[in-house]
Amino acid sequence: MTRFLSVCAAVLVAVLVSVPAAGPVTAQGRGQPAKSQSSKSQNAKPPPNQPEASKPEAPKPDPTVLPYDRDLDRLAEVMGTLAFLRDLCGHGDGSAWRDRMNALMEAEGTTPERRDRLAGAYNRGFYGLQPGYRRCTPAADLLGERLMREGAALSRTITSRYGT
Repeated sequence: MTRFLSVCAAVLVAVLVSVPAAGPVTAQGRGQPAKSQSSKSQNAKPPPNQPEASKPEAPKPDPTVLPYDRDLDRLAEVMGTLAFLRDLCGHGDGSAWRDRMNALMEAEGTTPERRDRLAGAYNRGFYGLQPGYRRCTPAADLLGERLMREGAALSRTITSRYGT
């Protein structure tokens, strides 16, 4: 099963490299506080040669959000969890999962925001189980097996739906 997931992850990375990347993200005023206006200027009418202020435009969709991002984020989270569990249970291939994640980030981390999102998902998976799993248990081994099946399914889904 590990070899199969490894092959699926390699195929996923190869396919994702060929997917064209979207343009850079524009801030569009996110994170900036709104400018306050004095009560005097709120009641003032615009000069006759200027039109009244129109309603603000709806926010434009982020051009870097791709249809498979949710599945990709989950795959990154699964890879982080597997990196933690596989080392915890003595399988010794946790670094291989980190390497696969690095390859995925190289292929899909086309903007700093995408790289941050993928790294955050991986880290959630890696650090999320640490408080509850201090040693390998049968439940941890079973969870690792289930996550490998989920990761393989995600890889197949992403490549079959969105691959070229």
